[in-house]
Amino acid sequence: MEGPTRVETGPARWAASATALSLFLAIGALSLTRLTDTDVWWHIASGDLIRRTGHVPRADPFSFTVIGHRWIDIHWLFQVVLSFLYEKGGATALDLLRVAFITGVFGFLFARCRRVSGPATSSAILLLAALACQERFLVRPEIVSWALLAVVLALLERALSAGTRSGRGRILFLALPFVQLLWVNVQGLFILGPVLIALALAAALFDFLKAPRQARDPDRPVDFLVALAVASLASLANPSGAAALRLPFEQFFLDLGGRTLLSRSIAEFQPPLSGYLVTPSIVAFVVLALVTALAVLADFGRVRLFDLLAASATLVVALRARRNLPIFALAAAPVLARHLTALLAPAGALLRRLVPERAGRAGAWRSRPPVRP
Repeated sequence: MEGPTRVETGPARWAASATALSLFLAIGALSLTRLTDTDVWWHIASGDLIRRTGHVPRADPFSFTVIGHRWIDIHWLFQVVLSFLYEKGGATALDLLRVAFITGVFGFLFARCRRVSGPATSSAILLLAALACQERFLVRPEIVSWALLAVVLALLERALSAGTRSGRGRILFLALPFVQLLWVNVQGLFILGPVLIALALAAALFDFLKAPRQARDPDRPVDFLVALAVASLASLANPSGAAALRLPFEQFFLDLGGRTLLSRSIAEFQPPLSGYLVTPSIVAFVVLALVTALAVLADFGRVRLFDLLAASATLVVALRARRNLPIFALAAAPVLARHLTALLAPAGALLRRLVPERAGRAGAWRSRPPVRP
């Protein structure tokens, strides 16, 4: 049954704290890499330009070959923050920003996982997820998208389980639009917000049709439908308006997956299972995907439809390009934490049968009288 985990006391509490501390020290260490990503300086230059001119550029001022070409810059808010931090604290400030965001995201996920699993299990799952993500531990706006993705997933989970319409409404009509408004001015993954709300709408409709007629709540799917419309409208609140909606679709269907020259020549745009440049991130992603799938199958009767849809959708996105591996890892970690016990239960039962038998044999051996010559 899903519910609060057992409260540790004494040595168990110290062991749990040490396990969590080790996890976050490892994540922090993985985050502290050399600042070699050239995109950082382009973002800083863009932020400098926005701060100096007071407006978001509509034409490319940097590229010699396409100068003046139309530019849809939806990263502007991140760029302004990056420019300010670099001016005040240099590369050290950027490193601190990266570590803060990445450890914050995993801290948030750790709290979610701990509600349904023990500290050791949660730490093991998140360490695997961190290894799958570490290739993308960069000073890029996607680390902000990871935080917003984790928040949206948690909010939709709460909205689906909300007992009152007012509680559901505060999430769907206040919290989610605010997150979407921030997201669309940070990075192109903002499209995941409406997509996840649509998946929650599908789950709400399924629950509505599955419930007995007298127990159906027609307001529930309607609220999610309205939330989808509100989030879509919030996505228009950016300097480029509706034109910004083209970016994620163009990237997903054109740039990602190795179809264009850009995607064939840059590793992050290539599918993770293409066989090119196999790294620990790819291995961890494959292990995480397989274990999550097995855990879901082992506990399929208790799997929530929204969890299944979200994990499947983010897996499809991750399989398109290795830069999207964190999207699946962050969505799958709480799902795996919820259902891993069902996968490990048969092994645990076998171990419990073997241990007493071995203990009994050892006890019998110790109880034998010594053999005297």
